Amino acid sequence: WGFCSGSRAAQADAPTYDTPQQAAGTAAHWVCSQVLTNAVMLCSDLIGETAPNGVVITEEMAECAQVFVMDVLKVCQEHGALQSLLVEHRVEMPQIHEQCAGTLDAGLYLPDKRKLHLWDFKFGHRENDPVGHLQMVLYVAGLVHEYQINGFDEQQVDGHDPRAGQQLAK
Repeated sequence: WGFCSGSRAAQADAPTYDTPQQAAGTAAHWVCSQVLTNAVMLCSDLIGETAPNGVVITEEMAECAQVFVMDVLKVCQEHGALQSLLVEHRVEMPQIHEQCAGTLDAGLYLPDKRKLHLWDFKFGHRENDPVGHLQMVLYVAGLVHEYQINGFDEQQVDGHDPRAGQQLAK
């Protein structure tokens, strides 16, 4: 979508398959969603379990998932907003294109504070820079549409990379 508008048509007849890295990433995402939606277990409790895609959960998956889960829960607890947390939430972006949609790993909209927190968990392939990450831009667009955020009142947006501890946008 972001780099080649014709990619959807070009991929329409192409076979799809998961690489081992994609399958591991899907399984690690399952760990995150299980812990965030049940909120009673640790990611390490799922080591050795089999994810719905057939991949056995490893210690590395659980450790990486725990870092993600801890950050999400920390923000939710700071705002007393665990009940508002979106986990593996389908987001539509019809203002981009009628077929544009995706599944947000975790998100939290705090309308009274005019804050939108998004998390995107990556595991199994390579590091992804959060700055200018088009997938996240699309998720923001989708949630702006879903929550009918007008954009004028919400111009005080804080963005930061928790790994670097620095402001990305203001």
